[in-house]
Amino acid sequence: TNDGGDACSIIVPAAESRDLSERLLAEIGAAASSGTSLRHIVMRSSMGLAVGTSSEAGMAMGGDAALDGPRKAEEALRSTSLDYTILRLGALTDDAGMVPLMFGVDDSILSKRMDNGEGTRRPPIVSRADAARVSTFLLREANSFKGMTIDCSWHPKFGRNSVGTEEAIQAAGRQDLKRDILNKCAPIQEYA
Repeated sequence: TNDGGDACSIIVPAAESRDLSERLLAEIGAAASSGTSLRHIVMRSSMGLAVGTSSEAGMAMGGDAALDGPRKAEEALRSTSLDYTILRLGALTDDAGMVPLMFGVDDSILSKRMDNGEGTRRPPIVSRADAARVSTFLLREANSFKGMTIDCSWHPKFGRNSVGTEEAIQAAGRQDLKRDILNKCAPIQEYA
């Protein structure tokens, strides 16, 4: 909203989503079939796929119109022999970045946000700038996150009102992304 509130609306034109997903599927196919020197792919996707597109949480992320393309792209990427990391983002905003991030798996962040007891039913958010920051980090540290699917949003302590504040910028600058991602998202190792 323009009144300074935290409400947001997600509108994904179905035709635009379809065109983007068709282009992405073609690119995945081309990368998989060529003798590419591509070492690792970080695919930016969307929260809402693990809980289902018709669930309340899936609907908060745009439902079938927004999630069908990312679902198909994830399936296509997983079916290749390419090394990858899938980054499932909360609802994207155009706000500035440098806000501390939260990580999870299987839509745990989305589900918790939807069941927060406040009745808000709003999805978690992350700025495009912070999505780019974490994507770049995942590319630099690709070996640590191979084959992982990682959910990412702003930490709930920091909302849109925190953007640009000294506290948020300093906390984001101190955040150990590798440690935080591995603590929340790495498969549990069983020892014999």
